[in-house]
Amino acid sequence: MGLLDDLRREADRVRDEREAEERRLAELDQIYHAGISPRLLDIHRYLTELVEHLRTVNWTVEASFPIPGIGKIEGLRQGNYRVHIDSHKAPKKVRLQCICLASEEQDFSADIQKADQLRQFLTAHQAFFTEWPKRDESGKVSSVMFRVKLRVRAELLFEPDIQTSRILVTSYNFEDIAYKEYGFGYTSIDEKWLDGLGNYVLRKKLVLGSQEMSDEARERLRQRLEQEKSHKLRQSETPANPTSGSLEKTAGSGILENLRNRLFKSDKGG
Repeated sequence: MGLLDDLRREADRVRDEREAEERRLAELDQIYHAGISPRLLDIHRYLTELVEHLRTVNWTVEASFPIPGIGKIEGLRQGNYRVHIDSHKAPKKVRLQCICLASEEQDFSADIQKADQLRQFLTAHQAFFTEWPKRDESGKVSSVMFRVKLRVRAELLFEPDIQTSRILVTSYNFEDIAYKEYGFGYTSIDEKWLDGLGNYVLRKKLVLGSQEMSDEARERLRQRLEQEKSHKLRQSETPANPTSGSLEKTAGSGILENLRNRLFKSDKGG
């Protein structure tokens, strides 16, 4: 066993690791092209059709937001939708953007301490405004008055996470004034998921999708169900009548079908 043998073993180890990494990357690339990319295209097609129908039927979608320095404001109308995809062959970004806009100008009073926070918010959302100081009896500025037609930008961004074979979703201002991040296995992007996405865009659903269950949690649930089943069988030879239950439909379920029906009626003059 000499130096050359040591070098040969090390070289073999490096080559094996390099080949394993190349195989892993090739498998991930195949999953992206065969699984993730088609789902991103499905999301783009769904959002494109949703927006086209919304523009035709002029369906009212209202949003409420806790505006910094003011408080919660109701009745901002959502519209000005734009859908974009960076590539139809190998998409890496699908984006939905919209604007939530007040129907008219309003006057708001903001505390001195919160006026700058509100000013920055309005500027970031490209809301034009005027302001003037409000003074108390001594002439000291007590608050700042703002006259503005409130405007809030909202966005959904869909991106592939190739390393984990997931689709990442960044939600901006669809759940209050905040960023929310989601991750979904690409196999979960089906018609039901897309329908939930439509309801989320129309603010009929408070969260996007549902939390994915880990393999460990799924196994624990399976074991618990098996134990409960065995316990019931031991209690009685006659199976207990199952408790009846009702399934609550998601508000606005089948949103594209509803929009198509509205559009058809509109074409008929109904």
